[in-house]
Amino acid sequence: MPAADALVRLARAIGAAPEYLLEAVEKNVAPPEGPIALTSITVRGAVQAGVWRSALEWPEDERFNVTVPTDDRYPAGIPRFGLLVRGSSMDKLYPEGTIVVVIPLGDLGRTPNDGERVVVLRRDRKTGEYEATLKEFGKDQRGRILLWPRSSDPEFQSPIILGGQVPISFGDEPMPASAIAGNLHDAGEPDIMITALVVGSYRPE
Repeated sequence: MPAADALVRLARAIGAAPEYLLEAVEKNVAPPEGPIALTSITVRGAVQAGVWRSALEWPEDERFNVTVPTDDRYPAGIPRFGLLVRGSSMDKLYPEGTIVVVIPLGDLGRTPNDGERVVVLRRDRKTGEYEATLKEFGKDQRGRILLWPRSSDPEFQSPIILGGQVPISFGDEPMPASAIAGNLHDAGEPDIMITALVVGSYRPE
């Protein structure tokens, strides 16, 4: 029987859920045959904790396209784009070099669920620059929002803690040029805004 990490890589390659392959292996059932539908997405920028910059998306001439399996969980008309992961703030889930596929929350029209991974923007009030990172969304028993890094790096172990209101960008821009949420978390850090939901990932071996 293949190891769990091998099953996850195989599932990503063929566009199937890891749980399905595990059940198929245990029951000796062959995965469904047939062509895999593919789609092209544009990688528009990068996410990296601790790096502040004025522009959230790359210039047009620096963007590139990647081909990924079509995701039927969401309507075809909902826009998707890619972000390149840099640094170690989420390396337990997305090592450096991973490309995450995201959907703007404004297009989904809902808030994140516990355990979902999201794109989080923080704005420095002094410089106006932004930090774009990935976090895992959750809530504690007090109803506070916890945005967790999932990292092996001691520098990235503590969550960002917010009040009960989810600061979501429902604007038209997939990565807003300005943050207007005006939310501060308990430690008085810069403005926080959740902009997109991670719906897939790709990592070269």
